[in-house]
Amino acid sequence: MDLSISPDVEAYYCYLIVLLIGAWVARKRVSELLEGFRGAWVRADIWMLLGVYMLLPVALFWLLDRTGALHDTSLLGAVLVAIGYRQIIVGGVQGLAAPSQLTGAWQPLVDWTDKVAARIRDRIQRFNARYEERLLTSIVGDQAKMDNLVQLAQGHAPNPADVDTQLKTLASAFAALGPAGVARKQAA
Repeated sequence: MDLSISPDVEAYYCYLIVLLIGAWVARKRVSELLEGFRGAWVRADIWMLLGVYMLLPVALFWLLDRTGALHDTSLLGAVLVAIGYRQIIVGGVQGLAAPSQLTGAWQPLVDWTDKVAARIRDRIQRFNARYEERLLTSIVGDQAKMDNLVQLAQGHAPNPADVDTQLKTLASAFAALGPAGVARKQAA
């Protein structure tokens, strides 16, 4: 690809630009994969995933320089690779093609990152379910906590009488479960 309009700068600046912009793009991509899952960033797996997505544009920039498609001193090339490395790898950028071996390895990498993201989502969902179960068990086992929860719900409800009505409806609908079952449904 002809990037003769691009200013030449030292190679390490270009690699630094690729790394920084690649980190921004990687964070955006990982956030997309785990959208809606609070607490995902505390897991070690996600940092590994972020590292792979962050270093991939640097590796691609180096590879494109070695194959002659870009020059490692091209500022515009550094920005282009950092932002559009996924499109470059799959052949979506005209005039700039990654080596065919890299293109063939891209889909297994995408599959792997999707599996890692799914594993992280599953762990977070299991953790949240266990936490909610422990919380419900704690509330149901202590009448003072249940009363505090009812007061909290009434305090935040637009009409506190609706909370009492819903609790009575749950009590009559789940009476067959016994007092502990009804309390669990009400707390949930």
